[in-house]
Amino acid sequence: MAEDGEHTQGVSESDREQHAVADEPARARPAEVPLPPLVCLGPRVRPVAARLTAVAVLVGVGVILYFAAWKLGYKDGPSRPGQTVMPPCGFLVSTGYPCPTCGMTRAFQYVVRGRLLAGLKSQPMGALLCMAVVLAIPAALVVLVTGRGWQVDWYRIRPDRLLWLLLAVFLAAWGYKLVEAWWAKGP
Repeated sequence: MAEDGEHTQGVSESDREQHAVADEPARARPAEVPLPPLVCLGPRVRPVAARLTAVAVLVGVGVILYFAAWKLGYKDGPSRPGQTVMPPCGFLVSTGYPCPTCGMTRAFQYVVRGRLLAGLKSQPMGALLCMAVVLAIPAALVVLVTGRGWQVDWYRIRPDRLLWLLLAVFLAAWGYKLVEAWWAKGP
């Protein structure tokens, strides 16, 4: 047998690979087990607590959507820039540029009224948050009916990466608003 680094004649590459594999100890192969879903309904452990949580979520979502749809708007639709629905943004007043959350109320108003593209143009993160709030309704209704809470496979969805992704989307939405304000002022 040749030492490492020596050239051996007459031995094919496949023979060397087979010999090297034969010298290694046998490794256990992972079983062909399908991965569980990323999000699923969990076991029915505490149905009363799950249902109470679902009711709390539905009440919270209802309040948010009620204010976005009817209380913060005007008769002819969502507020327009310059209309006073809430106190003016201190960051916008002092710097002339929008803060990271400027336009979120208006985005909620647009999305609740079915104007998704207008909501995305107003504040992309606000529109995405409003869609998440709306999607919480069927999720909470399923929990309310079944008494089973939702389970997330946190081994496959890493929370730290999820938070970084949300932060990146949030900052990208703010960047969009800054560019929009800069463009409106003129270069």
